Amino acid sequence: MRKQSRHMIVMIISLVFSILLASCGKTETPPARELNGSPYKERPGCHGLFPEGRASWVNRFYISSGYEGSKVAKDSTILLYCVLSDSFVKDHDLANADTSLLTLYLFPWNKYYAWDKKDTLRTYSGEYLEDGFCHVEAGFVEAESYCFGIDLLDLDYGKYTAVMLRDDNTVDSMIDIEIVKDSKLVEFETTVAKPVIYLYPQEKTDVTVRLNFNGNLTCTYPEYGEGWNVTAYPDGRIYDSGTSRFYDYLFWEGKWSFVPDASERVACIAASDSSTFLEEYLSAAGLNDSEIDDFISYWLPILQSSPYNLISFPSEEYCSRAVLDVSPAPDTEIRVYMVFIPLDAPVDIPEERELQLPEPVERSGFTVVEWGGTVLDGAVNGQ
Repeated sequence: MRKQSRHMIVMIISLVFSILLASCGKTETPPARELNGSPYKERPGCHGLFPEGRASWVNRFYISSGYEGSKVAKDSTILLYCVLSDSFVKDHDLANADTSLLTLYLFPWNKYYAWDKKDTLRTYSGEYLEDGFCHVEAGFVEAESYCFGIDLLDLDYGKYTAVMLRDDNTVDSMIDIEIVKDSKLVEFETTVAKPVIYLYPQEKTDVTVRLNFNGNLTCTYPEYGEGWNVTAYPDGRIYDSGTSRFYDYLFWEGKWSFVPDASERVACIAASDSSTFLEEYLSAAGLNDSEIDDFISYWLPILQSSPYNLISFPSEEYCSRAVLDVSPAPDTEIRVYMVFIPLDAPVDIPEERELQLPEPVERSGFTVVEWGGTVLDGAVNGQ
């Protein structure tokens, strides 16, 4: 009887101990993406976290890491651009303000976004940028921004969070940064979208077209192979003997890690004005009505998906890196390359950087026309 009692006591103690163990770890945890009780959320198109229900001073983040997204290399130094909101700029005399309005604190990553200042790894002051466009690997940062130089020296691989603290010690916004090994980094790439090539000889002509592209071709139609060997007609029709088909143009698309410097001449165009703007610009560039229709019907839906777009045409720089070799050599060559950045709000363009209409082009003899473009969709981180 005593033995059974001891056995029963052991069972009861074991049961109680099991219940206690099962209850461990079930304490209520704070909701994810919180810091000091203030919920944070991600904004589409932005790498970073912003406060819910409160206007953020920072409108967008850009990282000049040279790589896609917010992944960075170990022992590197990056530039973090914090584009300021219109309301913040309006309410502050930033040209004369102390740069301590925003201070960056770097913390180890915490999925609940709950830290104490004593956990700070690094602290940085920003540089206020008043005008112009700051070129980074993923695009151009609009005027009115804070730039932080963040050294990642001696930090281990893994995730970190940069917290933007206001001068009243409240959190404004934050962005996660991940230090990864070089083998895991993905170089930032842009897509050269739908360049199409039209051929207009004065008479039926066998034409060879080769493309020396400083990147990787991802799609061609008809098949490029070692080059296009086709028969071109004066009315623009192109016959490919390999497929026994006629085409309106030669199509290609590719990716490269190069981002054209389009900051010299730009235009900020509202979505509703896109077609009128393009008709005027493309006509001046020398495209005919049919080519303009093709260009606008492809790009207009993309341009109209954002309220505004920052548009430039760095065609000369593009041509030096995507060289067309056409035989026989054309008498007239017109190549139009558009680069644009979607914007949520308009930006002021300094007069010296306003986009100008190109000089009129007169077609004569064998004419080759090409158009294409690239979307630099803002954040690096972009994304």
